[in-house]
Amino acid sequence: MCGVAYRYLFIIDCTLNLMVFYGIMGVYVTADLSLANVLSSFFYGLWNLFTGFLIGVSQMAGWWKWL
Repeated sequence: MCGVAYRYLFIIDCTLNLMVFYGIMGVYVTADLSLANVLSSFFYGLWNLFTGFLIGVSQMAGWWKWL
């Protein structure tokens, strides 16, 4: 039971690190903060589209289900 809790904390930590480092990369790569905001909103929307929040898993193509 303890291993499940540690696995959950590890996945949450990796997810938060991914989002933070993606935001840092977006600000570094683009010219200014407003362009980074537009770029980030596009990619966050795309990620939400293929994580099952907007399109259900049963409606996804086979090669997207493993994500």
